[in-house]
Amino acid sequence: MNATSAPIIGICGGGNLAHAMAGWLGARGLRVNILTRKPEQWNKTISASFPDGTALRPPLGRISNHPEILEECSLVLVAVPRFGIREICLRIKPFLRRDQGLAIVPGTPDVMDMAEDASWTSSVSLMGIYKVPLICRTLEYGHSVSILGSRPLNRIWVAPGNDAGHWSALLETLFDTPLEPLSSPWPFLLNNSNPLLHPSRCMSLFRHYREGTFYDRQFLFYEEWTEEASELYIRADQELLALCSRCPGMEIGRDIIPVLNYYESRNAAELTGKIRSIPAFRGVKAPMVLREQGWAPDFASRYFTEDVPLGTGPICRLAEKLGVPSPTLHSFVEWNTSMLDRFSPLQEKS
Repeated sequence: MNATSAPIIGICGGGNLAHAMAGWLGARGLRVNILTRKPEQWNKTISASFPDGTALRPPLGRISNHPEILEECSLVLVAVPRFGIREICLRIKPFLRRDQGLAIVPGTPDVMDMAEDASWTSSVSLMGIYKVPLICRTLEYGHSVSILGSRPLNRIWVAPGNDAGHWSALLETLFDTPLEPLSSPWPFLLNNSNPLLHPSRCMSLFRHYREGTFYDRQFLFYEEWTEEASELYIRADQELLALCSRCPGMEIGRDIIPVLNYYESRNAAELTGKIRSIPAFRGVKAPMVLREQGWAPDFASRYFTEDVPLGTGPICRLAEKLGVPSPTLHSFVEWNTSMLDRFSPLQEKS
């Protein structure tokens, strides 16, 4: 990309994905501005390691807690936890222009709500990216990140009235990932990634957890994936696909890929082997915390506080509304709720 014509990219957030996108885009010679609540903890450069073993330390642009730094950006990427998307979008809205792009990464049902609001569609080019473009892990906050891999294929939905071809082409170039168009924003709600993937593994790991139980190590989330987790994931996916078939505009095979097809597997055993072998998943740890007595589940992790309440929960509510049976999905919500009610540190503080 020509440096003189390269867009300035704004990133809202300070989590793993924000770090990775800053490192990835900075390494491509782009100027990246970071909107974060902790600007004082960010270095002026970010050390980024890549899957091929290379490591670079690209400079960053402006780093601030004030949204005015987004005014000069051509594209703004919002990469914050789901519970914070609405708040950050409202905060940056006065600083956006109609010719700018605003991409929620990954896309959530908030994109659907914003697309129905004329005050949003008239003020910015709104879009959502179906899945995170990079698999990553922050090494030191504001300083370094390990980029474990990028997706070979992703999808995008651009709100009607915007130049979908332009924004798709730009994002394909930025992340070196082909993007296929989504025909509707439904997949941001009906998503068979984290809202199904994470609770399948967490429930299979900690289904029988009781207070006072401790483990002698922190489990690997994917490399020790089990057939029980695969069976839960497949059943949950089948329920979700049945729900998708009731939603106008949702095309199975295009807007949502069945889990077994996506992972090129025929059954739970093959799915287990596939998930265990994915290079980008190596080293990812289960949500656990070390106590004096040993390892315990970390119920403050987003796997529990975000993926199920804000991901699986709304899917179940839509299933109930449409009369689509979803016992596995409901079991995720019921189990997760019971764990949070009993063990969440947030409950203890309230």
